[in-house]
Amino acid sequence: MYLIALTGVGLLVGAGLLLAVPAVVALVAWMAGSGFDLDSMDWESLGSGLFFFIFLAVGYVILIALNGVAWQYVRAATMRYVLNNTELGGVVRAGATFNPWRVVWITVSNGAAQLLTLGLATPWADIRRNRYLLEGVSVRAIASLDDFAGGAGGPESALGEAATELLDIGLGF
Repeated sequence: MYLIALTGVGLLVGAGLLLAVPAVVALVAWMAGSGFDLDSMDWESLGSGLFFFIFLAVGYVILIALNGVAWQYVRAATMRYVLNNTELGGVVRAGATFNPWRVVWITVSNGAAQLLTLGLATPWADIRRNRYLLEGVSVRAIASLDDFAGGAGGPESALGEAATELLDIGLGF
């Protein structure tokens, strides 16, 4: 789990640095070309700061998009890890073979399709992502299911029901 989180953070920091270095160079070049003086901090020479604020807004939107990409990777890799390590009573084991990077690509391209169609492609995008995920998930029995089903029942007791009534615990799915 730590490796997944570190990969997500590394993706965010690395991509942020790859985008920040050319952006800072471009901003400094523009400021030098427009006569901006760092010593006197002459903010009027920035053209009332409009370019500067547009530059900040675009950078902020890019960082939000990068955060979304990193979050999608973390979600998909965590889901794959959990499914690959899930076992029910030593009888049923789940597995996942999907690629988290492919899930990220599907999510990003689905987002672009939804943006271009003003949300009309949302059902298509949901089906596309879920189809890919479900094709990569498997559940297999590692022991006889008859033995598992036969041993599932047991002596029933009213103790659990009495405890929930006494403590006023509401459980539901």
